[in-house]
Amino acid sequence: MSKKIAEKRLSDRKHIKVQITVHDGEGFGDLYFETHDVSTGGIFITSDLLLDVGEKLHLEFQLPGSSKPVVAEGTVVRVTRVPKIPGKEFKPGMGVKFTKISDEDKKRLEEFLREIE
Repeated sequence: MSKKIAEKRLSDRKHIKVQITVHDGEGFGDLYFETHDVSTGGIFITSDLLLDVGEKLHLEFQLPGSSKPVVAEGTVVRVTRVPKIPGKEFKPGMGVKFTKISDEDKKRLEEFLREIE
């Protein structure tokens, strides 16, 4: 991770894979992805299907061991394509910043992330 990206992050990310359902702002239906990492401020979704920076999304994902999904709204803030650095392994995908998440879901997410340290 570059120093510039690390400085922009407001919360630490944890490498966990969970299935995530995304509804785009246009109402075209559900898209299913897998996360690469999660934080209380957002997620990185791995995918070859890349949405545009600025696109608004409705997100639902279930934390391991939980029966209730975390529901949030977010905005695509970064898109990662194929790396141009030899020897570096990146997965294509999108960084999504949470713009709306209930206090209850944020607390559940914080507790979950604290437990896996």
